[in-house]
Amino acid sequence: MDKLVELLRDVHGGTRAVRLSATLVIHGDSIYGSNLASRLRATPELGSVWHMNSDGIGKHGKSEKHEPPDGYDKDYLRLVSITTATGLEAAIVFLIGLESLLLGYRPHGMAEEAWDVEQVERRRKLYMAMTRAGRRLVLISADKLPSEMESLFEVVGCDGA
Repeated sequence: MDKLVELLRDVHGGTRAVRLSATLVIHGDSIYGSNLASRLRATPELGSVWHMNSDGIGKHGKSEKHEPPDGYDKDYLRLVSITTATGLEAAIVFLIGLESLLLGYRPHGMAEEAWDVEQVERRRKLYMAMTRAGRRLVLISADKLPSEMESLFEVVGCDGA
């Protein structure tokens, strides 16, 4: 979360050349949204944060979207879970906590066919989340990428461990 806050400060600190509403933070299932929202709200340079999801499960078995806390006219940094990011767009998108989508391993005892279906769903979610970005996409992972994937990304802020 600290790397995300640092990058958001770089984008939105000082001059506010980029409006908060031009940024969307999408978090994976491994990130507890309320904790992330609290951390972002505790950073004065980021202004208002609209946590668009409840952490509870809605009537359809999914996290549900919330209305903005102070109306639609205010400029917000939007925060949403990957399960409800469909249809949203922003100039700059930060994806955090995607380890389960990028680095998933088949659980012991899971049938090969079920694993194949799971992998297709993971790829679909990742593709959907990545295509929310209009100009810039930033992926943040707590885990080191496998060496065969590193050439696909610009790796920054990593101690190499």
